[in-house]
Amino acid sequence: MLSYRHGFHAGNHADIFKHLTLMLITQSLCKKEKPFCYFDTHAGAALYSLDDEWALQTGEADKGIKKMLELSAGDKIQTTAGNELILPYISYCKKLYDEAVQYPGSPAIVSHFARRGDQLVLMELHNTEIERLRANAEILKKENAADIHVHHRNGFEGLISMTPPKPPLPARGFVLIDPSYETDSDYNDVAETVLAVNKKWSTGIICIWYPLIQNRSAEIEKLKASVIYRDIKTLNAELCVSKPKERGLYGSGMLIINPPWQLSDKLRQILPQLVQILGEQGEGSFSVEATEDEPSSN
Repeated sequence: MLSYRHGFHAGNHADIFKHLTLMLITQSLCKKEKPFCYFDTHAGAALYSLDDEWALQTGEADKGIKKMLELSAGDKIQTTAGNELILPYISYCKKLYDEAVQYPGSPAIVSHFARRGDQLVLMELHNTEIERLRANAEILKKENAADIHVHHRNGFEGLISMTPPKPPLPARGFVLIDPSYETDSDYNDVAETVLAVNKKWSTGIICIWYPLIQNRSAEIEKLKASVIYRDIKTLNAELCVSKPKERGLYGSGMLIINPPWQLSDKLRQILPQLVQILGEQGEGSFSVEATEDEPSSN
């Protein structure tokens, strides 16, 4: 939806969960020398200010990344295997926050942990966000090694058109599909796009972020069912910071096709820590459901 601006929500609990998952996938792909490509269907601005009027209006980052950075600075995050996995993400977020009070969007996360030769394909349809994305992509190119390509287009159509990746893009890689979900069509578009891309690019890792909102529970269950119950290797993880409530986002999920090996184990280590840090009044919870976790070719 072209009225949606992620700057209001940057650095909230959903971003933290999503970006930690993307970091883990990027790190997994980097274990092999072969380069990879990353497609982002709704790339947004890539970098977000946490001291502008949008972020201050909602205060979502205060309960999210700002809280996590404060606990980390005070050594109040206990040393556990899960928290060790989180540390590279915290370190990058702290760097951006200390330098410019910024928070990294999904393209920045992948770019930071990628390598020379890896390729990012970023799509954004919003006329204002695309200009921010182009400017921030130039910043990311200077600071990181991966190549970045920006497209002003519909991400659903673009992803179907550009997959499977064709030279000079590497043959292996992953996708993030992350619309606003503010329109009914988004739910159907996600399902149709995922199945179309998986049919053409059966080895590609496809990540679907989705919100947990009480009045949209039927649409979310239909979306998950359209993918999970097919003959496709999937991982579905959810983080809730409170019990379901009548209004607002109480959690989010990551549905992943062809998840990298051991990703489910890593999420099971990380998510209890996120519940402890981000959960509201002890009401947080998480779940991880996956088909048998076997070594992947990705």
